[in-house]
Amino acid sequence: MKGICVMKQVVCFACVLIWLGFALAACNDTPASLYEYADTDPKSDASLDGDTETASDGDSDSPLDGDVPADGDNPLDGDDPTDGDATLQCLRKVSENGFGDPLNMYAYAMAEFNGRLYVGTFNGEGGSFLSLDPSYSEGAEIWAYDGEAWEQVIDNGFERPANVAITTLTVVDDILYAGTANFNTGAEVWMTKNGENWTAASRNGLGNPDNTVIKSAVAYSEALFVGTENRSSGGEVYRIKERQVQLKGSGGLENPTNYSISAMTPYKGFIFVGTTSASGPELYRFTGETFTRILGIGDYQSFPLGHNGISAMTTYDRSMLMVTSNVLSGFGIFTTDDGINIEQLGEDGFGNSRLAYGWTFAHADRYLFLGTFNTGSLLDAFGEGSSVFLSTNGLDFAEMIGPEERWAGPGINNADNYGFPAMSVYGDRFFIGTAQCYHCNGRTGLEIWEVLMDDCL
Repeated sequence: MKGICVMKQVVCFACVLIWLGFALAACNDTPASLYEYADTDPKSDASLDGDTETASDGDSDSPLDGDVPADGDNPLDGDDPTDGDATLQCLRKVSENGFGDPLNMYAYAMAEFNGRLYVGTFNGEGGSFLSLDPSYSEGAEIWAYDGEAWEQVIDNGFERPANVAITTLTVVDDILYAGTANFNTGAEVWMTKNGENWTAASRNGLGNPDNTVIKSAVAYSEALFVGTENRSSGGEVYRIKERQVQLKGSGGLENPTNYSISAMTPYKGFIFVGTTSASGPELYRFTGETFTRILGIGDYQSFPLGHNGISAMTTYDRSMLMVTSNVLSGFGIFTTDDGINIEQLGEDGFGNSRLAYGWTFAHADRYLFLGTFNTGSLLDAFGEGSSVFLSTNGLDFAEMIGPEERWAGPGINNADNYGFPAMSVYGDRFFIGTAQCYHCNGRTGLEIWEVLMDDCL
């Protein structure tokens, strides 16, 4: 029996190596040496100054009421809500081809602010699929939508092309904050009070250049709290109030192998913080000053083997939900009513092991959406479009975009759309952004889709 277990571990490890090999061979066709960032010279601190104006608060993070639609109007009952082409009747494309620039491969972050929908992009090509760091980038962009037309409000990564991605957009007290990925001088946080004039709240990795990505962000106690990715000494947590920055947690909190503070959400008066690590996810309760580890390796309860990170968190009614990353058997959704005892909803990947992680949760009235990432298959890595799931009670999820084809096939009928990293309410409308493989050939850039709520929900 022991020999059989060892053999299974060897075969499993070999499968992972094979998958990685195929992914590299199929996708990383551009040698990194051919590219450099368009401009990696940091601007002077004088560029931080700028006037800003007051704007209305567009944030909407309140828990849902948990009500279920009346019988006959439940999109989870398995009935096709439309006749004919569900894609055309339930979804409407409002932007494509990376806002005209195919280098805009991800709609990475979305937020409603000051009467418009803001979308932050990842801009780049080449590089390794194991990192967000591309071989070439012209800098992230931010676009704003008024319901009819798009306007570009930021280009070239705030004139710093090493800011390759806008990874978070968060509204706090009439201020919109944008977090970036920057593998040159460290992640940055920018702010605006009117959506047009932007000022740097913090640069150079918030004081530590090893903080390369703002991975998570949340509004709490009239301030912005952000979590970083730091593969040198462990992820960190910061409190930001306009341009005042305070370090609240470092070294991966209690575990330096926690290289990413990958998810955060307010719940029961605290911030709950999720991490990513090769040794498995950990969950912390954070008062704004002190951290208490709740779940993780060595605690009385931990996440199942294979789940290595908490990739997104949210609340629904009186529960907190967490979705994990798991490249072996697929993401997992876990729920808790007390922040301590967790229960998994359904099986890994909801039966699809290629759905390696849940990328984001988003609320639309009583509906809870989950966007995922699809690794593809061994023979065609990153060659399958991803899925979007929907719940009306925080417990049961139905695949609306994906092989079930209730609204559309995988990737909204586009295999290049291998993930859905951003979704957001805008007024009474709901929007979904796609991600395409930035280290693969033939991709055309991100897409933005509107869910036709009145027709299909």
